Amino acid sequence: MNLSPQWVYEFNLKNIHAVHWSNVGKFDAQDVELIKWARINDL
Repeated sequence: MNLSPQWVYEFNLKNIHAVHWSNVGKFDAQDVELIKWARINDL
């Protein structure tokens, strides 16, 4: 959440797969939730 969602577009231009958390989870999620989501999604 520390980076603007615009960075997803910029990363993708450089063939770097990126997802902004605001598109997949709650803005106030604990770090453990983000890490769990990343593991489940092979990221």
